Amino acid sequence: KDDKLINGRNENHLDLLSVQPKDAGSYKVALENKVGKTQSNAETLQVIPRPSQPTAPQILSSGPSEVRVRLGDPFNIFAFGSGSPDPSIKWYRNNTEIQGATSTTYSAIATKTNGGEYSVKLSNSQGSATSTNPIRVTVIYPPTVISSPSETQVDEGHPISLAGQFEGEGLSYSWIKDGAALNGSNSSTFSKTSAQPSDTGLYQLIASNEAGSAQTIPAR
Repeated sequence: KDDKLINGRNENHLDLLSVQPKDAGSYKVALENKVGKTQSNAETLQVIPRPSQPTAPQILSSGPSEVRVRLGDPFNIFAFGSGSPDPSIKWYRNNTEIQGATSTTYSAIATKTNGGEYSVKLSNSQGSATSTNPIRVTVIYPPTVISSPSETQVDEGHPISLAGQFEGEGLSYSWIKDGAALNGSNSSTFSKTSAQPSDTGLYQLIASNEAGSAQTIPAR
């Protein structure tokens, strides 16, 4: 905080359970491993004095706006607000309340089922406020094959169509024939309008994303 080390805080998130005026300042996190070290951009925390009269909740900030996280890794999202008396907090995923998520920070381990749009609602005796810009969490995991191309026989001059299907986020595709890449074939479907004898061979579809790749069973 304010370029000074906060002793005893060595997690990848910082929770301030009862914010006081002295907590206002510029915060950033420093990361270090055997290869090197770096620092995040600074984020400024403004502390609004507690009003003397009851006020309805307001959401001051939430974020980050988008999270991309690998399957099995932790992620953290946050929301800060104001109101008097202190508002209660509820987190929602895809408009469904997350039971037990009642802190300014929501932390979870990424699974195939907890990606989606996250929002937060603050409530007190004076009213409520819901975040209008949801936080998008995308869970990245290696693609898995759902279906492979079928064995196909086609007469010369007739159209060819092969297709495969994968589960995964952010997939890119490539086709190979007899172990060699087919240039320009970058969708989950391979097609030609007129089959030729030279098209005979073993075809496979490869799907890739930032977490890994997978390929279908060869089909002739």
